[in-house]
Amino acid sequence: MTHRWRRRALAMLLPVAVVLGGCSGGDPKPGSADRTFLSRMIPHHERAIEVARVGIDRATDPRVRAFARRIVREQAPELSRMQAQARATTVDTVAGARTAMHRVSDTDLAALRAVSGASFDRRFLMLNISSEQGAAAMARVELSHGRAPDSRTVAKAIAGAPTSEIPELQALLSAIS
Repeated sequence: MTHRWRRRALAMLLPVAVVLGGCSGGDPKPGSADRTFLSRMIPHHERAIEVARVGIDRATDPRVRAFARRIVREQAPELSRMQAQARATTVDTVAGARTAMHRVSDTDLAALRAVSGASFDRRFLMLNISSEQGAAAMARVELSHGRAPDSRTVAKAIAGAPTSEIPELQALLSAIS
């Protein structure tokens, strides 16, 4: 094997090794995948709770308000657990907010606040469908590559959204449309 070929092979494998660095053995200390999960999921949950509180105040359909209350009820304890983990492992959630998948943007939140009635309810549901899809995708990565039991527990709870919450939200959206 030539020296140049070895360098290319190492360059290609390095990103994989970094991601998988948190996957070895029975060591429950958070690895890079766990820290990435926390850095992205914490701001994702913070924004989801913020959007849900707007939904509680502004939704006109009682089913939409009930879903918004459920988001706060379910995600607030998950957020607290993840924040405790992040403090223990010095995770940077500011950087994670920029890379969290399908996190509701400031622009989307402002647009949500600008509408009312059934338009609000529909926009709220669409934002939550996208948000749940992103959260589930991040959770699947954690379950594949993470090793910290606490992060994996949260990820397991989130990963089921495509088969539970998202169809429910889509049905509700169809009923309101």
